[in-house]
Amino acid sequence: MILRHSLPFILFKGLSKFSYKSIKTSVAHTTIQKKLILKY
Repeated sequence: MILRHSLPFILFKGLSKFSYKSIKTSVAHTTIQKKLILKY
């Protein structure tokens, strides 16, 4: 029963970590694009 209850929590933790990473990378990409646009 403990495993059954902890599994969704682990999945949620992994998802939140992944989403945070993807958000960070997307923000970095947008900033890089803006810098490139300003350069050219």
